[in-house]
Amino acid sequence: MTELLVAERVAHAFCGIRKLLTVLKTTPLRVRDWTAPSTVARRLARRGLVQRRRVRRPTTHPGVIPAVADAPNDLWTADFKGQFPAGDHVYCYPLTVADLTSRFLLTCHGLRSTTCELAKPIFERTFRSMEEIDDGLWAIYFHTVLLATLDERD
Repeated sequence: MTELLVAERVAHAFCGIRKLLTVLKTTPLRVRDWTAPSTVARRLARRGLVQRRRVRRPTTHPGVIPAVADAPNDLWTADFKGQFPAGDHVYCYPLTVADLTSRFLLTCHGLRSTTCELAKPIFERTFRSMEEIDDGLWAIYFHTVLLATLDERD
C-alpha cells in the first residue's frame, strides 16, 4: 500500500494528503479503508515526499506595546467595525467600546461617519454612564486624557 501511495504522490505532486486519499479511493483497486491522513503524511514524509510548512511569525509592528489588563475596567478598547450600507443606502459606521478583560460590550452605536464630532458624544455618554456605576479615578483619567485628545482633533 505504501508503494501505491508513493506512486500516486509522484503523479499528483501538488495535491494535499486528503485529496490524494480521495483520488486513491477512486482507483480500480477500490480500497475503502485507507489509513488516516496523518499516517499517510508520515509515511510520505519518511520518503521525503512531503514538505514541511514554514512557521509564520505573527505580523506585529515592532513598536506596538501589547495591551494588558489584569481586571475588568482596567482598559477599554474602542474602534469602528467597518462599514455597511443601511436601508436608506447611506453607510453606517458602528462604533464599539468594550472592556478588554471581560469582553463586555459597553456601547455600540451606528454613526454616519467616523468624525470626532460624532464620536465624542458617544464616548462622553459611555463615560458618564460608567461614572454612575463606579466612581473611580479611571473616569477622571478618561475625561482628562481621551476627551482632551478628541478636542485636539476637532
